[in-house]
Amino acid sequence: MACTSTYATLRIFSKSIPPYEISKMLGLEPTKLREIKTDSKYKHERETNAWLFTTKQKLISNKNHKHIEYLLKMLANKEFLLKSLRDVGCETDIFCYWEGNEQGGPSMSLDIMKRLVDMGLPVTWDNYFCKDDENA
Repeated sequence: MACTSTYATLRIFSKSIPPYEISKMLGLEPTKLREIKTDSKYKHERETNAWLFTTKQKLISNKNHKHIEYLLKMLANKEFLLKSLRDVGCETDIFCYWEGNEQGGPSMSLDIMKRLVDMGLPVTWDNYFCKDDENA
């Protein structure tokens, strides 16, 4: 498996809680946020606030599990806060980007999987496969 690029993003979506309130609650500043835009042509922008924290350009590693671990360390001892956000209707997850040039794909250890379950965080990957040599 040859990963050429990867990163992970903690995403929190809410119909009622503004992103700055999520920042205050978690004690973390997002790398990106979006408040509801009532005049947007996109339904998700009209109906949902978004709070995002990405490892892109924060962590240099082609090992996807390192990016997920980075987010889990950032969230250490905040399981209750994430649960509280979900209890009031927020959606929480980790979305990963992964690009590689050979067979294979992302992987996680059992420890990371357990910690994700304990945090209540599902993980999704957006995978891209490319060839180094177009003639290969």
